[in-house]
Amino acid sequence: MANTRNILISGGTGFIGKYLVNKHVCKGDKVFVFSRKKIKSDVVNLQYIKFDLQDLDNKKKFERYFRDADIFYHLAAETTNEEIMFETNVMLTKKFLNFALMSNLKWVQLSSVGVYGYRYDGIISEKTSECPSSLYEITKTIADKLLIDASLEKSLDLVILRPSNVYGETMKNKSLFQLINQIKQGLFFFVGPKGASANYVHVDDVTNALIACAETSFNSYKIFNLSNWDSFENMVYKICQEFDRPKIRLRIPFKIIYIGAKIISLFSKTILTPSRVLALSSRAIYSNDLITQELNFKPEISVQSGISRLIKAWHKN
Repeated sequence: MANTRNILISGGTGFIGKYLVNKHVCKGDKVFVFSRKKIKSDVVNLQYIKFDLQDLDNKKKFERYFRDADIFYHLAAETTNEEIMFETNVMLTKKFLNFALMSNLKWVQLSSVGVYGYRYDGIISEKTSECPSSLYEITKTIADKLLIDASLEKSLDLVILRPSNVYGETMKNKSLFQLINQIKQGLFFFVGPKGASANYVHVDDVTNALIACAETSFNSYKIFNLSNWDSFENMVYKICQEFDRPKIRLRIPFKIIYIGAKIISLFSKTILTPSRVLALSSRAIYSNDLITQELNFKPEISVQSGISRLIKAWHKN
């Protein structure tokens, strides 16, 4: 039987974090979750540690967790509230880093392909230059850079995982559920010519990849992209099939929809924002080649299989 490990997880109460916590608990590891809320656990090998950004200045309170840890997964991030985005995504990383450098733990960072900025086409690999535009993308890029510098200068054992759009049955983000509902009601249409990308990856595959990153040793820091590409048409047709609807044929030119979305967004809130139009017509593909070569890891849940799961959850809710 494998030795019990001490696992630290920030963001362990979030969408991805809950899956990761459960998998390590099931492995028999001792799991400590940093949480902004006070949570009591009835699970023997699971403990929640309440904290806020100011608490982390109290070295005596927190350094012991890092000193005894084998792996630290940093998943905590702010994706919507720009007022606390820099504080959460950058400063929180910096404070955790101060503790991590006192130990010999493995740091696994959950980042995002968003650091590459908006990409309309082409193959996006780990060698693609970073070009963030939104505040979220910028703060994630800064956090990644902090950790890479620490790895190069202070030998931090680091792996950064950059998934594309993460989805799953319990996700709070409603964009895919909205898409499913539009197709069910016959309100959906394609944007631009055929060939758009569905750059999605199921939460199960993301958490399995995080664990694979943690359990592999490297001579230097590593960055891995993770996605499970399918054509957007195939994804939409799968949703049509699930609801026994005919395949959608309506297709409107990109320029017409994009300009219309920009005008409408000036006056009211709408689902079809300019950024959404870009996403619906993107042909970029995020390559899994590196994580497959170095970790022998491939996503197991296809987009179409994951969509079937999602629709079952949609029916229940």
